[in-house]
Amino acid sequence: MNNPHPQLWQGLQQGDEHAVAALMRAYYADLYRYGLRIVGQGDLVKDGIQDIFAYLWQHRTTLASVTNVKAYLLKSLRRHLLRLVQRQAKQATTAPPEETDIVFSPEDFIIAAELDQARRTRLATAVNQLTKRQREAIFLRFYADLTTPEIAETMGLAPQSLYNLLSEALRALKRILASLALVLVGAWA
Repeated sequence: MNNPHPQLWQGLQQGDEHAVAALMRAYYADLYRYGLRIVGQGDLVKDGIQDIFAYLWQHRTTLASVTNVKAYLLKSLRRHLLRLVQRQAKQATTAPPEETDIVFSPEDFIIAAELDQARRTRLATAVNQLTKRQREAIFLRFYADLTTPEIAETMGLAPQSLYNLLSEALRALKRILASLALVLVGAWA
């Protein structure tokens, strides 16, 4: 799925403050990690992320639809941070960087793999708590990549019944994942 948050992007375009806050929560960590790789200055990255979301809010009525919100935000942050670094370089009368120099350590890949595995484990735990019909619908939609009419036909459901089933399943997943997150936070406290 190219755009995991299309409703939030549309909400932003329509002036929903909650949508822009939800987008920021959803992508802040990824943007911050990427920004640190580019400029290595945490405060500058935080300011850059704030600048981008402020710009999006100010220009929400003229924003086009995007196919991948995360890619759009990463590209915007990169462009903005390079401009900020160039301005700083001009002020310091040094040459601005032509290209970014991202350096990875083996630990970066180990940490990323561990985080991915933890997410997959939490998601599997949550999906397995759904009803059989909900699990089947989720599997056909997100793993078999079938369209809604194809799933309805496969499961022998009316399209509206399938929409209801998927909606219930996604709400249940959200509740289960939230409770799993609370359990994990409690374990770290």
